[in-house]
Amino acid sequence: MPQVNTNDKIKKVSINNFIRRSPRPPPKLLGKDLTIVLPTLNEEGNIASLIFSIKSILPGASVVVVDDSSTDNTASEINKIKKSQNILLIERRGKRCLTDSIQDGIDHSQTKYVAWMDADHSHPPKVLFKLYQAAKLNQCCVIASRYKDTANFTNTTGSFFARTFSFILNFLIYQILKLNVTDYTSGFVVLPRSFFDNFRLRGDYGEYFIHFSYYVNQAMSIHEISFKSPPRTSGESKTGGNFFSLAYRGVKYLKITVFILINERFKKNI
Repeated sequence: MPQVNTNDKIKKVSINNFIRRSPRPPPKLLGKDLTIVLPTLNEEGNIASLIFSIKSILPGASVVVVDDSSTDNTASEINKIKKSQNILLIERRGKRCLTDSIQDGIDHSQTKYVAWMDADHSHPPKVLFKLYQAAKLNQCCVIASRYKDTANFTNTTGSFFARTFSFILNFLIYQILKLNVTDYTSGFVVLPRSFFDNFRLRGDYGEYFIHFSYYVNQAMSIHEISFKSPPRTSGESKTGGNFFSLAYRGVKYLKITVFILINERFKKNI
């Protein structure tokens, strides 16, 4: 009978016990290195329930709500819960600009990772958790995409016309910029906060995310996670749904895309 080294047995048992008994971070600390920026405009019917949903999944995360002079009770709803939920409320009086609101929230963040998302429940907190995990694992920018999986197209929010228009627009931008991004108007992302040490968001409503995607791609890799965007649960959409408003935005998005491309090619030729 072959001899067994009892010391080896003891080593294996000890290592196995260590693996099983190693302390795990308390659930209340989950997300402690993440700040979530929530830009709001008249979201009184959504904001409190959204924050509770986020905190149930990432209880350690910091939440910065940046309100763009809402005319409803959005700020009041936040004030009711901000002490118990570790929330910073920034009220931008007389100012309405989505891009500046997000940047203000980022400026007030002090964590290793930062995220931003819509405050109308169209960006599910469960997906936010996946973005956060992927960003930490890969040290990269992770974007939630409605178009990475085309099966999600029929299940995402908005009218068929608006969804089709957005899909075509994103496809055109993809063909021009050739990045590993399928949703250039996502607005749902997690990435290392350090990127913003030398970069600031610029542009109006949706084109800011096109500009952001292009330049973050030069600093780090971009990953996408597919998701289905549910309809808002309360209030009205800030994105116009008729042909003229969509066409107006579409032209602006394509203009900033072409501008980025021309600008980068000009730099290369200097």
